[in-house]
Amino acid sequence: MPLNLDILFKRVISPLFKYPILLGLLTLWYFKQRQCNLLQLLLVLLSLMLHVMVYLNHSYKERGRWPNLQNKPQSTCVITGGSNGLGLAMVEQFLFQFPCMTVVIIDKCVPKLKHSNIVFYQCDLSDSDEVESVLDQIILNHGNVDVLVNNAGIRNKYQNFSNIRREDLSLIFKVNVVAPTIILQKLAPKDEARQFYLVTIASVLGINAPAKAATYAATKASLIALHESWSHEHSDENLVRSLLVLPGQLDTAMFQGFKPPKEFLAPLVDPEKLAVEIVNCCRSGVRGELCAPLYANFMYILKGSPYMLVQLARKFSGMDKCLPIE
Repeated sequence: MPLNLDILFKRVISPLFKYPILLGLLTLWYFKQRQCNLLQLLLVLLSLMLHVMVYLNHSYKERGRWPNLQNKPQSTCVITGGSNGLGLAMVEQFLFQFPCMTVVIIDKCVPKLKHSNIVFYQCDLSDSDEVESVLDQIILNHGNVDVLVNNAGIRNKYQNFSNIRREDLSLIFKVNVVAPTIILQKLAPKDEARQFYLVTIASVLGINAPAKAATYAATKASLIALHESWSHEHSDENLVRSLLVLPGQLDTAMFQGFKPPKEFLAPLVDPEKLAVEIVNCCRSGVRGELCAPLYANFMYILKGSPYMLVQLARKFSGMDKCLPIE
């Protein structure tokens, strides 16, 4: 794997801030003078402060008691788009980490993975009536759902805004926005107090949309808003939690055909590694957001930056020039 910012941060920068003594030793070795004592102290204090902030944030995201689903004799996870890509990687991880869990896949394509704990429902997510019918079957056959992963999504051709067809716009919103909304409304707890974990797979493009991907970015922006609104409605309920996943370009068939223009800063996201992180969050009941790769954590900051900085950052990244017209 070629060197990129994520590897550099994980293997060099993060350990330095995680273990403050390393910063002190590093500066002592570099300067070899007493004048560096103040710099050492400042670096160690900075490291400690960041370490405490990260610890407090992580603890707050996991606050409250979260029963381990592995201890539940019959738990059910519903994953849309679980036949391939990131969805399939998550299915494999749920089966691995929760051997007693029934994993329900809703997809148009039949999954190649065969397992006794997998139940497949074929469904065209652009058809709301068909979605409702499949959900009724799932509720009838499996009862309450413990984990819902709204993962399924499609994209239109990369094209100029003036070439967007209304029927394509309608289709992508039906699959990427309307279907997840219906599924969440049907499967989430209403008034009963029960454990429920929602995972919404959105995209950093829903925060900062590139040229030639208007429809896909618009649906992901809508999905982010819907997720955030629903999550805050249930923010006081300890047993109802949610995770918003904001990946960059996934290394899947859906996003093949071009490479990130700055792959050192914006490497491709490995769906299998991301799936492990998502399922680990489910196990621990982590709230909030999961961003990958590293730059995705700063997209909201970029969005709120002065116009000049935003334009310079977009130009430097090449995000508005990298997509080919299909």
